Amino acid sequence: MGGNAQDIGIGADGSVWVTSGGGTYLYDEGDWVGVRGSGVRIDVDPNGVPWVIDHTNDIHQLIAGRWIQRCGEARDIGIGGDGSVWIVGTSEDDGGHHIYRWSGTAWIRVPGSSRQISVGPDGYPWVANSGGDIYRGQ
Repeated sequence: MGGNAQDIGIGADGSVWVTSGGGTYLYDEGDWVGVRGSGVRIDVDPNGVPWVIDHTNDIHQLIAGRWIQRCGEARDIGIGGDGSVWIVGTSEDDGGHHIYRWSGTAWIRVPGSSRQISVGPDGYPWVANSGGDIYRGQ
């Protein structure tokens, strides 16, 4: 497919987004199309809407062609097939950083810590901590 991705996210609608060299790109009919704005980490909601974390750990969501900054800071982001959004925050904890779930208006801390996060179609997060241990939320 070509490209030089740093991170990749795929929406349930089949849209493919990447971050690369600080830019954000959508795969469209065989070409990578640059979208204004930059990101380091990315994931995509079921409707094909990307959420990115930029180089300063700020969180942004692309709505109607405009990046909207969300509250908080993060190191990684995961979005489930049910639309639930989860992040690994910037506050250190044993095994990594705090884990949060988006309520629609704020981030709600949940027990545990991690370095990376991904979310299944059921909305449950899967995390890997600094020791390489893998956990599934419930």
